Amino acid sequence: MALLKKKRSRSLETANLRLVGLSEIDREIDFGSGFDLDNYNALYEETSEVLRKYNSYLKRADEQRDILDKLERQLNDANERVLFLIGGFFGKDSLEYQKVGGTRKSKFNNNRPVTYDPNGTLDSSGTDESGDGTETP
Repeated sequence: MALLKKKRSRSLETANLRLVGLSEIDREIDFGSGFDLDNYNALYEETSEVLRKYNSYLKRADEQRDILDKLERQLNDANERVLFLIGGFFGKDSLEYQKVGGTRKSKFNNNRPVTYDPNGTLDSSGTDESGDGTETP
């Protein structure tokens, strides 16, 4: 799965087109200041080689990323299995279960929070609808 996009170079494509055209015009053309067809071609070849290496590095990075993703999925599965097995072996309310990252059953808050309905009376709190604080049987 390619995560990193391979780079294309418009500069290389343009240079290739121009090199082909220049070689048809005159192979011995000199642009002055020591810049000629051979220098231009050498720069093209160097740029092409660096781009090839760059894309090769991206491919290797993608391969390593795929390997890492696979290993992380396996590790996540193992993490779940360890928690499940410790819960089964020691119980889900044990200190051992808590030590490996589980939440002990006794730590769950089973009491619902007190909420108020729009009429201003208590709801889900164990008091009657009148809101006078007396408990309902």
